[in-house]
Amino acid sequence: MVYYSELNEWFTGNAFRSFSLKYVVDKCIYYKVGNKEYEVNGGNFLLACRQPYVKAYFESKEIVKSICIDICSATVAEAFTIMSAKEDHDFDNYRAKYFRYPEFFESVCPVGSSQFKRN
Repeated sequence: MVYYSELNEWFTGNAFRSFSLKYVVDKCIYYKVGNKEYEVNGGNFLLACRQPYVKAYFESKEIVKSICIDICSATVAEAFTIMSAKEDHDFDNYRAKYFRYPEFFESVCPVGSSQFKRN
């Protein structure tokens, strides 16, 4: 699912309901995971895994623009399982096997970073 928003204020306690890419087009959005707060400014995105009780919030006199791309956990697990397979790629039977989920820490990245530039 892809969501686009233009808001002056927002608060949620369930910001990471799936594997997500949180891109801030303009202004700033804050995400709080446990005791760690991430400040995501315009032109940057936050990459996140599904987890409960993550807060997201902002309040601004000017419109805050953002795009959120959510990918369901089953899709991420299937892709991760296939990509990390070291042996025979039995694509017809992956659905019958146990899917593995990637583990990573949240990170804020500028869109123009070398990792995401076009070649």
